[in-house]
Amino acid sequence: MNNLVYYNLNLGNTPSHVKLFGGNLQDIYQSYGNKLPQFFEQFLINIEKNGLNISGIYRESGNNDMTKKLKDLIEKRQDFDLNEYHIHVQTSIVKLFLRELRRKIFPQNILSQFYGIKANSDRIECVINAISCLDSSCKSVLYRLVRHFTMINDHSANNLMDFYNISVVFGPTLIECDVLEMLKSVDLIKFILLNHDDIFKEQFYNYLEKPIEISELKFIDECRNSNQNDILSDARKSIISTPEIYISSTNKLIRTYTDDIKLTRVSDSTPHSVLQRLNKTSGDARNKKFFNIVAGPSNTFSIVPNR
Repeated sequence: MNNLVYYNLNLGNTPSHVKLFGGNLQDIYQSYGNKLPQFFEQFLINIEKNGLNISGIYRESGNNDMTKKLKDLIEKRQDFDLNEYHIHVQTSIVKLFLRELRRKIFPQNILSQFYGIKANSDRIECVINAISCLDSSCKSVLYRLVRHFTMINDHSANNLMDFYNISVVFGPTLIECDVLEMLKSVDLIKFILLNHDDIFKEQFYNYLEKPIEISELKFIDECRNSNQNDILSDARKSIISTPEIYISSTNKLIRTYTDDIKLTRVSDSTPHSVLQRLNKTSGDARNKKFFNIVAGPSNTFSIVPNR
């Protein structure tokens, strides 16, 4: 695994008075320019990359001291190295962030509405209507989580976390409910996950955060520095609007995300020229994927899709 350090470059632009843990989701969402919090998105991405086959993902809790340490770093808008934290610590942060939100994603009245209906098709319509009443921050979190949970379920043979087990963990976290309604919240989340294709349809894709257009990315023209701090310094001055950036001291890699890339490798003399070529060939697929801009031999730069 590459030794990648996650630098919270954009957290510094987030008003420090906006509380992340225990805060208001809509305030947090707006403070990030109507996007998911950067750390939240990145944790989900890293879990999808490195944790899908880990047994008990999300059911197991991470080390309490490490979880508190990471939570504190995030709240203070400080940089951190994801390699220092076990996947279970990262999943604990995801759960903690959602659990401590001032308001749940779904209000309590969705349970009575849902359980007052018997037919499956009518229940699907009920959920669709309930989601349409959510504000944009709740919708974005919900859609992103459904995509995330679907990936976990697809690997349930290894991680032992199918839709039911995921719902046990997240039902009471996502739905406002009292103790007597916890089982109902589990059943409702399971229903949403099992029927996500019918519930979300094209909305699932349309409402997801739009990937950054390649043409809008601004990369440093030269990233041949051998010193990681020098690269970071250049990146802070030169990269604007990118949601997350990784820099590896071993291969001088800068990573971000964009649309699904339909090519295996493109090389050129500068990162900018590589991006120009990529922009002509990336197509209009709607799934976010990673690409790597790698400083290679003879001062060439390559974009390599991260499948």
